[in-house]
Amino acid sequence: MTPKQLFLSHQAQTTHFPLMMEMDKAEGNYLYDKAGKAYLDLISGISVSHLGHGNQHVKEAIKAQVDKHMHLMVYGEFVQNPQVMLCAELAKLLPENLNCTYLVNSGAEATDGALKLAKRVTGRAQILACKNAYHGSTHGALSVMGDEFFKNSFRPLLPDVKILELNNTKYLGLKRENIDLLKETSSLKLKKIIKKNDIILFIAAIAPAKNSHDLIKNLIILKNVCNNIDYKKIRKIIYISSDAVYSDTKKKISEKSETIPTSIHGTMHLVRENYLRNIYNKKLCIVRPTLIYGSNDPHNSYGPNSFIRKYLNNEKC
Repeated sequence: MTPKQLFLSHQAQTTHFPLMMEMDKAEGNYLYDKAGKAYLDLISGISVSHLGHGNQHVKEAIKAQVDKHMHLMVYGEFVQNPQVMLCAELAKLLPENLNCTYLVNSGAEATDGALKLAKRVTGRAQILACKNAYHGSTHGALSVMGDEFFKNSFRPLLPDVKILELNNTKYLGLKRENIDLLKETSSLKLKKIIKKNDIILFIAAIAPAKNSHDLIKNLIILKNVCNNIDYKKIRKIIYISSDAVYSDTKKKISEKSETIPTSIHGTMHLVRENYLRNIYNKKLCIVRPTLIYGSNDPHNSYGPNSFIRKYLNNEKC
């Protein structure tokens, strides 16, 4: 029998229509079949070979480890240097409270581990998953898969799993021609439009605020919005602020850093944040996005700007 015939007879396939490409070797970003035809590997072995096929550093590390020992015991029993050093390196890169790694062999096992950890820490049983999501094929991972076609042959699965459908929320986008928030009479329309349990996304602004005239306009918008949005009526208000509330610095900062704006635009957003916080309290969510305007953008202290700056300067990201 040929390798393809043996494959179909003795190896379980993941689909009813396997690719059936008989590969001979792989190098860099390419796979090569028996005839020598090259195929660009756009999925990197489903993210397993993201350093490239046949990477010399990876091969040397594997060969060195094989000469010492291969599998000895499940992770977490023996002190094995490669695993210990990997966990220690991950701890350096992660926040201080994420300092312990649970090693597994696959994404599905990681999903199962996350489900168990969430249940143990929270004491809650209900699990939320998304329609059309894929997390693996183990019993736990299959339970949170969002496609019933793959699940119905294996029920009953984990109980109390609720499936959410993304982007099915009804929304109403309002522009200046609909409601001019600089006019007090026009903003009264908000009372008629906003319904009970609505979530408000507040992004309206004169931006960037360059002078005191712009600052005053933005505060008028804020006042008219707050005067016409009842705290008891809404479920949540999300305010899109700016990273300009922080000082212009190249030092590493985070959302916990002190807010010391050095521009009118940053001052405007910080005033708005504090005003909204006093009114809406726990119902308020503030988002401070980092925008990329170019290599000379001063707002590059964290987030994507920081990454790009470090990359261009050959610094460690």
